[in-house]
Amino acid sequence: MKRLVIVGAGRMATVRTKAFLETQQVRLCGVASRNLDNAYAFARRFNCEIAFDDYQRLADLNPDIVLVETPHQIQTHIVHWAITSGYHTLIGGCPACSLEEIDWIRQVATKKNLIVEAGYEARYKAVWKQARQIIQSDRIGQLVAIRTVALFPANPESWYYNQAISAGMPLTHMTYAFINPLRWLLGDPLYISAFANRKKCLTSQSVVEETCIANLLFPDDVLCSMTAGYVRPGSPREDDSWYVAITGINGELKVFPSDEGQGRLVLEQGESIHQEHFEGAPNAFELQVKTVLDAIDGDNHCHNTPQTCFMDVAVAEVISQSVQQKQTIELSRWLQSGLHV
Repeated sequence: MKRLVIVGAGRMATVRTKAFLETQQVRLCGVASRNLDNAYAFARRFNCEIAFDDYQRLADLNPDIVLVETPHQIQTHIVHWAITSGYHTLIGGCPACSLEEIDWIRQVATKKNLIVEAGYEARYKAVWKQARQIIQSDRIGQLVAIRTVALFPANPESWYYNQAISAGMPLTHMTYAFINPLRWLLGDPLYISAFANRKKCLTSQSVVEETCIANLLFPDDVLCSMTAGYVRPGSPREDDSWYVAITGINGELKVFPSDEGQGRLVLEQGESIHQEHFEGAPNAFELQVKTVLDAIDGDNHCHNTPQTCFMDVAVAEVISQSVQQKQTIELSRWLQSGLHV
């Protein structure tokens, strides 16, 4: 039975704690949060009596694995502590706020033989696995173009909306929806051109790219337009604000992955329309934590290692730089030039 400690006591900490405990391979030993009352309330919800307002005190519990579910600016310090202390780590969101940081994580984790996984659960989700299978089996033919929409009505008072704390909307939101799964389907983009605006929340602390449209050229001349942001007026159906449409020469695949649900697919080929729902599919969060636990034992490989997610962070940085410069950027040349340093 592995010893789990958690830093953070919010919604996603709850989701992933349930997933860990569902495996029956871990015991929750302690929780840390800046608000001690919240830490105690969270811990007791999962039959644990140990809570701190200083995450470093979790070291007294001799954990095997640390779950980090905090705003990104704080996450940086916690992940550094966890990894240098020799703990396997699941980072609930994007793995790092910069390429320098994720490269440091990669080097230290490799040196210490630690499992470090980023929280992108899409690659564990049945709806994305099926989309990948459909594309690889050539059912819609050679790919032509992709369009994605990911509009999330973020609270302007939340940390998501704070540029310094979140490290920006492209990193916080676009890597999840949908840079990470698209890279899994298509490989790394070659060129990136992006534009953004800020219309709703105009404070000096607000995210710079409140709404962003990024155009990416993937290998084999696959065109991609990604629209993402924090402005979503009214209460539109999720189908209208959270989807991926993949057009091939012989058909179109529409992916409605849902946020925390199981999602569905719509495959259109001529007059034929086939829908596939995934309500009974395995829970992606549970699959992810099970994979992490198996990887610790040497029996599996994670999908979102620092090596894999390096390019997610890179694409987010290039999107932000393209917005600033109003220029198309070649990803490989940008990396080779050291402009990200």
